Amino acid sequence: MPVTTTQMLTLLKITFLLNFLLVGCSEKKESQKTEKKKTKTALTIIKNDDCLNCHSIEDKSVGPSYLKVAQRYESDFSTVNRLAKKVIEGGGGLWGGGQMSKHPRLKSNDARRVVRWILSLDDSVANPNPLLATPSVNLPAALQRTSADSETGLALYVYSSENSDSTTPQRTGVVKKVHFVGEDAFGELSKASTLKMTGFITIEQRGKYFFKQVRIGKGSVVLNEATIVNENDWDRETDIDLEAGTYPITVEYQLNNEHSHLSLQWITPEDEYYRVIPEEVFTINAPQNQAALLESSHSLSFLKATINR
Repeated sequence: MPVTTTQMLTLLKITFLLNFLLVGCSEKKESQKTEKKKTKTALTIIKNDDCLNCHSIEDKSVGPSYLKVAQRYESDFSTVNRLAKKVIEGGGGLWGGGQMSKHPRLKSNDARRVVRWILSLDDSVANPNPLLATPSVNLPAALQRTSADSETGLALYVYSSENSDSTTPQRTGVVKKVHFVGEDAFGELSKASTLKMTGFITIEQRGKYFFKQVRIGKGSVVLNEATIVNENDWDRETDIDLEAGTYPITVEYQLNNEHSHLSLQWITPEDEYYRVIPEEVFTINAPQNQAALLESSHSLSFLKATINR
C-alpha cells in the first residue's frame, strides 16, 4: 500500500521530534556531567569529607594547618603521590605524635587533587597574597564619608583609650571594605585607637564559608551576635555553614604599632583561595526584603550550631 504525502509528512515530523528529544537529553546529561566535574574541586572534596575536623587552612588545629604543610613540602610529582597515599592510608610520624585517620573511600585522583591544592597555598602565582593584591582602604578618606554618601560598606567608629570617655567614638565614617595595609593606611591614629565597623553582610549562596581576619594585634569578628573570630593569636579563621540571606556583622580591631594591618577575607563556595571580602556584599542598613530573615532561619541558635572550630 503506497504511503501518502500526508503520512510521509507525519513520519518526518515524528522523526524530527524524536531526534530533537534525544539530542536535548544527551546535551542535558553532558551539561550535568560538566557541571559536576566543575564543582568537584579540591576544596569541595575537603568540605565533603572529615578533613576539617582536624585541619584548618591557616589556623592550628588538631593537625597542622594546610598552609604549614604547603610550606614544608615541594609540589613535585613524587611528593604529591607520596602525600596522596598518606591521606588515603592514614597514620602518623610526620607531624609529631598525632595520627591521621584513613580515607579508604577517597579515590587516588581526588587525593592527588587535594594535595596539589594544599601545596599551592604557598605558591604566590596560584594563590596571590590578598594583602598585596588588593588596594588598601585609606582610613583618613573613610572618615570623610557618611552613610548618605554610599549604599555599600560598613559604618566606622574610632575609639581611643586615652579619652576619659572611651565608650563614645571620637570619629565616624564609612569603609568600603575591611582592608588596611601599608604605612599610611591608618593615617595619624595612635596605638591607643580601636576601630569598630558595623553593618550587614549579604550571603548570596547557601554553603560553607571560610572567614579569616588577617591582623597584627587584637581583633574580632561577630556574625549575627556569634563571635566567629576572637582576639586570641591562634584564632583568626573559622568555617561556617550559612544559608543565603543577610546577617549583621561587627569587626573590631585595636591598633598595635606602626606596622599595624587589618584585612577581612573569605572563601565562598565558589572560591578556592582567600580573597578580601568585596564592598558590594556590605551594607550599613539591612535591605528591607531581607530584614525578615534575621528573625527566622538566620537565628542566633542556627548560626552558633554551624560554627566549626
